[in-house]
Amino acid sequence: MKVVVAGLPKTGTTSMKEALKILDVKNVHHYFENCCVAQDQWTNILRGRWCPEDFKRLFHDVDAVIDEPACFLWEEISLAFPDAKIVLTIRENDEVWFESLKQHYKKEECLYEDYLVKYLSLTGWRKYRNIRLPMDRIFYGVSKMTTQTIAENKSNLKLKYRAHNNYVLQAAPKDKLLVFKCSDGWLPLCNFLNLPVPNVPFPHGNKGGGSYIDRESHPQAVKMRHEVYHSIAAIFSISLGMFLYLLW
Repeated sequence: MKVVVAGLPKTGTTSMKEALKILDVKNVHHYFENCCVAQDQWTNILRGRWCPEDFKRLFHDVDAVIDEPACFLWEEISLAFPDAKIVLTIRENDEVWFESLKQHYKKEECLYEDYLVKYLSLTGWRKYRNIRLPMDRIFYGVSKMTTQTIAENKSNLKLKYRAHNNYVLQAAPKDKLLVFKCSDGWLPLCNFLNLPVPNVPFPHGNKGGGSYIDRESHPQAVKMRHEVYHSIAAIFSISLGMFLYLLW
């Protein structure tokens, strides 16, 4: 483990994932990898069944970890990998962060594919039931994150954003911590990681919210899409069989 990104979602975590890959930090776990590739491990962690050695096993071949649920347990991961550097990604202020969070869920709720994946893909359903819902309750203090619950809990969510950032600032070793906004560009990040500055613009991933993966080509997205197709085919076959049975 080289880099632990402690910033909450909607602080440029998708851009950071792309930036680290440009910097040749090869194996980066973002939200989708955490929740799908390491689904069983994170399910146990969110149920409180873990020890420090679990993080060593979970991330033994990972170079960087970003976004939920790892950002909430950045300290435990850092203790398991004491040589890793910590990057706290932030927004201009809590209001900007909150509006970005709200916009993300507003757009996500308009994606019919997410509903199909949530209920017709075994991987998607387990991710939602075992990781997304517990994470919403434990870390955000809501039954589940929706545009309605976000609006209803605005003050509480902004407080959690400030409290999280303040704790990282207090608890992280100062010589291993970089407080970073993606608008800062390559220079502070590359200096912190002792890497050369690339001759390309700093990436801007997931602009406008609503997506954090390449839904067409990401292996886990492809897997869940195939599970949806199989579920639809099974439902159609069963329905057709019942119809023909009743017809005859």
